[in-house]
Amino acid sequence: MSPDAWHIDSETVGKAISMLDTNIGAGVIEKAKELEVTLPPQLADPSAELTPELIIEVVRDIGFRFFPLLKPGVNNSH
Repeated sequence: MSPDAWHIDSETVGKAISMLDTNIGAGVIEKAKELEVTLPPQLADPSAELTPELIIEVVRDIGFRFFPLLKPGVNNSH
């Protein structure tokens, strides 16, 4: 699968996340911690702004936890 297949329109997704509420970000981050997903380094600062881009990155990494062969760079020759 080409890397272009994983392109996410951050602006569109960001608008969708903004409409859901900023509280969703805290819930997604908490779940990522429970799953022991490595968080983006920006989130080490407790006062970091939860931007849609950061939330998307965390959601993507949670997905890779459940579906590791979807992670770019993984050789899935199955």
